[in-house]
Amino acid sequence: MGPDRHETNASPGGHTPTGGEPATSDDLTVESGSLRETAPSDPGENDASRRRFAIVAIGALACMVLLLGTVVLGARGQRVLTTVSAAEAIPASTTRVESTTPISEVPVEESTTTEATSPPEPVAEEPDVPIELTRPSTVLTGKTVGQIPVFTSPGGSPKLTLPHPRAINGNPNTPVPLILLAKQLQGEWIEVYLPVRPNRSTGWVRRSDFTTSTHDFLIEVHLSRFNLKVYDGSQLFMNTSIGVATDNSPTPGGLYYTIELLAPPDPRGPYGPYAYGLSGYSNVYQSFGGGPGQLGIHGTNQPGAIGQKVSHGCIRLSNQDITTLARKLPLGVPVLVNRN
Repeated sequence: MGPDRHETNASPGGHTPTGGEPATSDDLTVESGSLRETAPSDPGENDASRRRFAIVAIGALACMVLLLGTVVLGARGQRVLTTVSAAEAIPASTTRVESTTPISEVPVEESTTTEATSPPEPVAEEPDVPIELTRPSTVLTGKTVGQIPVFTSPGGSPKLTLPHPRAINGNPNTPVPLILLAKQLQGEWIEVYLPVRPNRSTGWVRRSDFTTSTHDFLIEVHLSRFNLKVYDGSQLFMNTSIGVATDNSPTPGGLYYTIELLAPPDPRGPYGPYAYGLSGYSNVYQSFGGGPGQLGIHGTNQPGAIGQKVSHGCIRLSNQDITTLARKLPLGVPVLVNRN
């Protein structure tokens, strides 16, 4: 999920996927599935008829080539839709998950609806804690279908279960793979950062319940500087400005990671063309816009708000920047949020 956003649809009646004019009856005469030719009455008409037939045949061949090209481009341009069978096969290191979920159901923060509640008061941030980040990153993608247990320690007692595939906001029509980021590996056991409340939760899972992959990408966010950097190993891949949260609903600092990539139905809407869901949650909103108050990184339809405190907790990028990341990054990329 490199997710190009070409959407081509070959339709009956000679319509092309690029908005061309439909073919008319003058383009090609078809009767019972074959070309129809009328026998000429004299040699002159016979020669003219042959020329007309040759022109029609060439036109038919050109139409067939165009149709074949349309089918090939359509197949290459299709978006990846999230289904249970597809989710089981999605490798975190190579695939971006897209969804056609309506924006009101997407689990990121901005909403087109207004809640009948008073704005929250400014809140105090939690103190910074040391971040243990191992690079390159090991990403776990669910393999066992169903509820995967998470343990308190290797061989210890279960503390919770996580579903694979998981449904966005409980909607069974939007299944996505369970993605976890490893904290440490210990034989057949892996300690992982959990995409649950409270933020910074960890637990242990069995390696056999997952497939693993590695990458060396890192996203660093500096809220007070309105800055986001993306690294590919030691190389700086992106250095750009962002919109950040207001003082009433600040983005909690800490280590998170990308767990899903959504393609909102309207790329010109408040989320832009893409929205990453993160593993962390707002400390102010227990729910927001039909979702669980999940943090995100997404585009915007207000480019003038980049460099300002405007969001309810998410990080806003220009649509060009979020598209670049959507085409480049796997899921399971660590996101280190600093308040400085």
